Amino acid sequence: VFFRNHNGEYVVVKSAYSSDRQSIFVLTRVDYVYRKNKEGEYNPVPISRLTEEVSIKNLHHALNKVTFEDNLFIHVRVESGFHPTRKELEGIFLENTNGEF
Repeated sequence: VFFRNHNGEYVVVKSAYSSDRQSIFVLTRVDYVYRKNKEGEYNPVPISRLTEEVSIKNLHHALNKVTFEDNLFIHVRVESGFHPTRKELEGIFLENTNGEF
């Protein structure tokens, strides 16, 4: 697990040092989906609780950059707003790293 929020968990797909080795890039994906409850509201449900198969490729992904500054680990989402596709995020990941894990 890379981080948790009120919706659920984001898990690590891949990570690597930046090309200059001053930071770490972490590609993550959600580990939950939204399902409609009896009241008609949509709530996050962990994938582990589902009985049906979920395509990992269709889940939201995020690319994060972690740096160490003033004795703190600073986490920044590389792309914000509308999520690019996983393929686009992997391209950005490879542009900024040597692709090594």
